[in-house]
Amino acid sequence: MERDREEWELDNFPEGEVKEMVELYESTGISKADAESIVGSFSKYKKQFVDLMMLQELLITPPEGSPVLSGLTTFLSFMIIGSLPMITYIGSIFHMERNQNTTAVIGPLAVGFITTAVTSGALVMTNW
Repeated sequence: MERDREEWELDNFPEGEVKEMVELYESTGISKADAESIVGSFSKYKKQFVDLMMLQELLITPPEGSPVLSGLTTFLSFMIIGSLPMITYIGSIFHMERNQNTTAVIGPLAVGFITTAVTSGALVMTNW
């Protein structure tokens, strides 16, 4: 959405977008002449210039990984995490009748949470 807006602005008001980027570079201590040279070079390449604006002007980084894999991982994580309390509760009904040890109920739930976090992190290739 933001990318579409930046592309539209670049197509319809290129001078304004170039001016914004020059001002951004000047605010970091780069001289106006050097900033104009840098931005002038980048503005010749629309995709790269929009990427640069997204990153430096809006502080939006490009997405990493597959959106389908990320969505599937999130869905499965919610399903697994959502079912763990119910499974533990149902299991505790039978367990509590025989033994009042809550560690036997909480332990599997904790292991399930940790396993799900590690697995989902591995699937989307991020640290948990």
